[in-house]
Amino acid sequence: MQKNLVLSPSVGSRWIVAKPTCCPETGVRSLLVAVLVGPTVDLVSTFTLFRRATKYDPPVSEAEFRQMGNMTVNEMDAALAKRRIKMTRWDWLRDSVQYSYFWKQVARDAIVPSCGVFLSCIWIGWMERRRVQWLKGAT
Repeated sequence: MQKNLVLSPSVGSRWIVAKPTCCPETGVRSLLVAVLVGPTVDLVSTFTLFRRATKYDPPVSEAEFRQMGNMTVNEMDAALAKRRIKMTRWDWLRDSVQYSYFWKQVARDAIVPSCGVFLSCIWIGWMERRRVQWLKGAT
């Protein structure tokens, strides 16, 4: 008899062999799916929900940034309006992918979708095992 199997009494004097409801292979498969699907869901949702980005050319230097601290919002907006460049999704993605902060943010934002995918895979596996055991008991 295998280690992970348990004997449980059934109706009458017969014993049936049943697997436990939580097996290591279910967890490993669920973890693999979560690692692959979670970041993908986050990356796709980030890209589809993105509207417009603004880039300043030439970039704002530290000295200019300190000077802008003394300006009003309207003055700062007027000063930056000349250098403002609106970017499309593709331009933003092309410029952002090369920087590590983009990938760090993708990884940070993928935690919740990955956990959700993992827990739902575990739950579906558990429900499927219960259904199979119920069907075996019914026959």
